[in-house]
Amino acid sequence: MAVTPKHTEPGKHYDPSKELSNDQRHRFTEIANKAAERRAEKEAAAKRQHQLEEHPHPEPVPQGHPKPQPNWLRTVIWSLVLGLLWIWILFMTS
Repeated sequence: MAVTPKHTEPGKHYDPSKELSNDQRHRFTEIANKAAERRAEKEAAAKRQHQLEEHPHPEPVPQGHPKPQPNWLRTVIWSLVLGLLWIWILFMTS
């Protein structure tokens, strides 16, 4: 494999005055400034969101519920109604 000497000469530096016209430089600067503003706004929004996630608003404490009616009473009443219905059906069909 061939070995080449290390590059010691300085590279070609970018000179915007040779590459871009004044209009192009102005447009580039405007767009770069708008992009920087959008990045700053996005970072600020992300920071606010992160703060909201760290310290969410406390949820309200429920005040309690009214006492539920006893289900056993309802069960007994419906059992009696169904039992009487079946007895009536048995006597009427036989």
